[in-house]
Amino acid sequence: MDEQFEVEVDGHSYLLKRIYHEELPLSYHIHHYVNNRLLIFRIGQVKDEWQLLQQNNLPLHIYQAEKGLVKAIQKNEGKVHSQ
Repeated sequence: MDEQFEVEVDGHSYLLKRIYHEELPLSYHIHHYVNNRLLIFRIGQVKDEWQLLQQNNLPLHIYQAEKGLVKAIQKNEGKVHSQ
């Protein structure tokens, strides 16, 4: 399992950082540059499913990339169970 890794979805690059704290649900902070500005948003588990956590004003291509980002997270989390 990687604590952070990069993935490309639909031509856009994302840096995913696994965030774990014993008092909070597991989530990933995703770092992505839009027009030379860093945008950070989160994907977390809601009812055992990974999904974008509520955040306003995300660009459309991030919503379109959600499935690809979730797939990358699931693959990374699968490494946890196989170790």
